[in-house]
Amino acid sequence: MTGFENNYLLSNSKLIGKAFTCGKFKMVARFIPFLTKEPLTHILGEVYEVDDQCLKIIDDLEGHPNYYKRELIPVEIPGNNFEVINAWVYLNEEKSSPRYTLVESGNYYEYRFNNEKLKSEFAQHWFKEKKEAIKAAETERSKNN
Repeated sequence: MTGFENNYLLSNSKLIGKAFTCGKFKMVARFIPFLTKEPLTHILGEVYEVDDQCLKIIDDLEGHPNYYKRELIPVEIPGNNFEVINAWVYLNEEKSSPRYTLVESGNYYEYRFNNEKLKSEFAQHWFKEKKEAIKAAETERSKNN
């Protein structure tokens, strides 16, 4: 989705527009979101026209078919006269656990960027990764000197 880490993979693909799932799904998240078939709410996302090479790259990223399973579902595109088309979505039927947060609205963008607690958690996670990378580089540098 526009504004997220892996969106660069779609840089050569055509954005059709924002879309809502026609059916309801359950979205949960812990740094990354995933959907299950449990009917809870309509999910907001984006639809892109991708070629076979891009689809293969995204399948690999999503761990299809072992982690996420790609399925074709109907979605409605409000910016295109509410046209209904079929689009690929990645589902994970892993059961929810306390480590996942329910995204009741079905809007991950809103959940991630309008949630002060979550912003803080992302910042802490990011800084922890950066500190670990710096420490590893310093250790490597000291070994070489």
